[in-house]
Amino acid sequence: METAEDDPKGTSVLAAFVGHSILNMQRNDNYCTNRAYLDMLPTNTPKEKHPLWWSDAEMELLRGTSAMQEWMEMREDVDEMIRIVIDSSVLLDDIVRYGLDQVELAVRAGFVAVLSRAYGVFSDSLDDDRREFKALIPLLDALNHADEPNVMYSYEGSAATSGRDGLSGVLIARAVGSHEKGDELTISYGSHPNHVFGLYFGFVPERESHPVDYSSLVSGGGVRQCCKEMAFLIKCSEATAILG
Repeated sequence: METAEDDPKGTSVLAAFVGHSILNMQRNDNYCTNRAYLDMLPTNTPKEKHPLWWSDAEMELLRGTSAMQEWMEMREDVDEMIRIVIDSSVLLDDIVRYGLDQVELAVRAGFVAVLSRAYGVFSDSLDDDRREFKALIPLLDALNHADEPNVMYSYEGSAATSGRDGLSGVLIARAVGSHEKGDELTISYGSHPNHVFGLYFGFVPERESHPVDYSSLVSGGGVRQCCKEMAFLIKCSEATAILG
């Protein structure tokens, strides 16, 4: 499947591979050695908060915010890439075995995993034309976000230390400070507006200095509570930015 022009970072290729792996793992317990990792990747369940699983009614919660247009565009882009993956016939065997609907759901789960977890790694090149690719890095991509993380990571190495597939160097993670047994390890996902956290990572950080009161949220209407809370946080943050 050629994606260099429309998808230079290989996001759709990785998402298709994850979707294929999820489907076949469910059918065959011995499909791969990465089952524990695949089991923790997001799937289409009521608990999932990522906007790629939101219904149209849930997306309407964002109307009037800066998130609305950007989230809709991302969903449209992913829908188009899913269509390209399906039309390429690269997953034809899976479609025959599991059905088109199940394959589309699995590939969407793959996109959720890649968009929310993947890191950029760079191809090895002797000139300035180094290409960035998306890669899932088990364990490191399972760490939660914190404004003051206790784990830092960096890319180390060069063309001389490139490994398989021409990828340069390695990613090294190091603990910051000392830790007691049982302490949670965290990394920073970066400093972003709330709608960007929601768009890519499926959550909005709650700041201890700005406690949130959810008592005004009403239930019903087929809209999940997690979506109401995320939209509420985004609207609160944008209202605060305007007033401040």
